[in-house]
Parts: sequence; structure tokens; C-alpha cells
Amino acid sequence: MEIDKYANNRNRESVFETKPFCGNIKYYFAYKLNNKDCMLACINWTSLVIEDSVGIKYFHQFSGYDFIDVTTIDRCVGFIKVDNLYYIIDKEFQATIN
Repeated sequence: MEIDKYANNRNRESVFETKPFCGNIKYYFAYKLNNKDCMLACINWTSLVIEDSVGIKYFHQFSGYDFIDVTTIDRCVGFIKVDNLYYIIDKEFQATIN
């Protein structure tokens, strides 16, 4: 998703950068606005995602909830809890078009 680097500073012009986020989808909400079908997802975000020396990503806990447009969801990932850590199972999918 794109976030404003300077969101905490009202006097600065917005500069957006793309950052990856992980979360657990709890619900989907479908609605119609101006005769157009739309959908939101209720996300339970992860805490800060850490990558270890061999490239395995993990986090300590789930944090807050938010609603996002489903079109911002890039792919599905899995979570495995081992002891007090959640490991992220993520296989990026790249389609090839002939």
C-alpha cells in the first residue's frame, strides 16, 4: 500500500511510498455505491515484520484493525505460530504470459 512519508507533519507536502504490510483478513464487506459494486476487508494487522539472516519473516503479535479496499490486497500469505512468534509463509506468484 502507499503511505505518506510525512503524514505526521502537516506543513510538508505529501510524498507517497509503497510499503508491504501483512495482516489477517477477518471479514469482507460488499456494498454498492453510485450503482458500482465495491468491497472492503477488515484487516487485523501484524506488528513490525522482521526478516532474519536467512530471509525468514516473522512478527511477535497481531496489532490493530483497519478497513481497506480489497483491490490493495496483493496476495495471500500464511501464518504459523511457533512458541511466541508468528512466521510468515509467503510465496510470491509471478504469472508468465506467452
